[in-house]
Amino acid sequence: MFKPLTSLALVSLLASCGASTSVLRDGTNAGSGLSNDGSAILAQWANTFPTEASTMPQGSFSYEGVVAFSQSQSLPTSVFSNADVIADMALNANFNAGTVTGSVGNTRQLQGAGSGSIPVSGSVSSNNITVSGAGQVRDYRNRLVGLSVNLEGTFYGNGANMALGSGASEFSERDYNAAFIVDR
Repeated sequence: MFKPLTSLALVSLLASCGASTSVLRDGTNAGSGLSNDGSAILAQWANTFPTEASTMPQGSFSYEGVVAFSQSQSLPTSVFSNADVIADMALNANFNAGTVTGSVGNTRQLQGAGSGSIPVSGSVSSNNITVSGAGQVRDYRNRLVGLSVNLEGTFYGNGANMALGSGASEFSERDYNAAFIVDR
């Protein structure tokens, strides 16, 4: 289960991402520097604290970022720095209704980029977010493979400008630990 990260842990997460490749959210960074795909968002929010439950926003907001998948690591800090697979994540959080919808897709592995996305949905409660979904996408060989995510996280910053979390996932019939980071 995800535990809220402190500012120090967020800085540690940033440091573990390295600096050899810049982040390209449009997926053009496919096949190189997988561990760095979350670093630009992390750098922007490195000294940010969890959003106080009493200051959560009203209305709907869109978030974009990445999900990292690792078979060898389970801590969010290590999942990003040891990613086997990265995927784009787009979320729309409706804070009034307490709902989340979006997608996860455009997977990238060291060997190359895949295509397609799965729908995800979830909830917002206090300053916490849950997201899950399952479906099929194409891997770097253009094979149809399963992708599922079951994630929990916390909103960070004034007005819940960023969310960070972790959970379990499956890609191409293999179990992975996952970590996600999105911002608006």
